[in-house]
Amino acid sequence: MQNNTHFIGVIKNMSKLYPVADTLIHPTLGETYGMVVLEAMSHRLPVIVSSAKYCGFSEHLDSYEAIILNNPTDSQEISMSIQTLTNQLELRNKISENGFKKSQAIKKAELELVKLEKKIRQLEIEKEALKFEEGEKAKDRIKAIEKELAELKEEYETETMRVVFKDSSFKDAVVKTFSKKGEEICEELGVSPTNFWQIIHRAKLQLRECVDTNWFKGN
Repeated sequence: MQNNTHFIGVIKNMSKLYPVADTLIHPTLGETYGMVVLEAMSHRLPVIVSSAKYCGFSEHLDSYEAIILNNPTDSQEISMSIQTLTNQLELRNKISENGFKKSQAIKKAELELVKLEKKIRQLEIEKEALKFEEGEKAKDRIKAIEKELAELKEEYETETMRVVFKDSSFKDAVVKTFSKKGEEICEELGVSPTNFWQIIHRAKLQLRECVDTNWFKGN
């Protein structure tokens, strides 16, 4: 194992690495989305990834598009998954092709949502770091960040609604109505709107059931 394991450091241009790789193994224990999985699939690279319990992107996948790990801490399960892709060429090719098709089918709204999440996290980290600095320059930057965060979070909420209800007809009135309901829930639960919409994003399958049962129409 030691002789066959190589740490190659930071790779800035992953598009050159994916084509020469055999498999992407992503046994994450906690990831909201999992952009690396989508990137690998877009290069027709078969993936082994944690289930939706651990990786949000796995909500989009089935056993014909990826090998799903029920327990990402189980080395034997990971090993068997690798052997499956190595020994079953037909299955490997099917997963590779289906994964590629799925990556192409992911809507632009979802990709934009991931970018927004990253931008919000980056700004929040920068804001926290600036709190330890003194001077007007730091204060002005914090104010600018707060303004940008407010705009991004509002955009995030709207885009999240588009993703959550992507399987139903979407109108601006839907966002307005449900956003108001969301604000009431946030106030009752004592949570921030951003955290609330992040929870919704992770629970979109359950929310779709609400839409299907006409729960939404009366609110």
